Amino acid sequence: MPVRLLFLFLFCASAMSLHAQTEWNPLLGRTGGAADYRFAPRGGEAGAAEVRADGGWVLGLDARIGGRAIFFVPGLRWQSLNYAVQVETGPAGEPLFRDGDAQVLTIPLGVAYRLREAHTSFNLNLHAGVFYQLELSQSTVLGPDGRPSDWHPDSAYGLRLGAGLDLDWLTLHLNYFPRLGTPEVFSESGGFGPRNLAIGVRF
Repeated sequence: MPVRLLFLFLFCASAMSLHAQTEWNPLLGRTGGAADYRFAPRGGEAGAAEVRADGGWVLGLDARIGGRAIFFVPGLRWQSLNYAVQVETGPAGEPLFRDGDAQVLTIPLGVAYRLREAHTSFNLNLHAGVFYQLELSQSTVLGPDGRPSDWHPDSAYGLRLGAGLDLDWLTLHLNYFPRLGTPEVFSESGGFGPRNLAIGVRF
């Protein structure tokens, strides 16, 4: 899988670069993204459910490794994502939803390009890379039969794309995490491709 090989390469390159100049960048922000999609258990449409994303929040940390124009940006993101999950169909055929949320740990790796010198107080950084995501927990959503529904994938992977603006010791980040491939247990790739808008500090 090319994405997984790229992820491994970036991880190794980042680890070998730890002796280089490193800047830490904790951040906090909001998440938004695709509004509607469907998850269908493998084997057919039986039990397929509509899921609507409704944003959430993100807490994270990036490490900027290297003082040159191109540098590595491994990171960590803890995200709380809100959803509305279809549990059954109403008398008129309309979907009936229940609220749910998922806690996920996202591990992005990538490279970035800074337009000006590393310690410049006003700078723009462009990011590209990959991510791997693990579900920490999902809220219990009961189906029409009273049994819990497994409505969120255990893991996922995809791309990290974005930009950051440095304003002295403050940073602003806009990142997009499109999911690639088909999550385990589900027959459709679908899924939440969240956009994170976050503010952070540099030290």
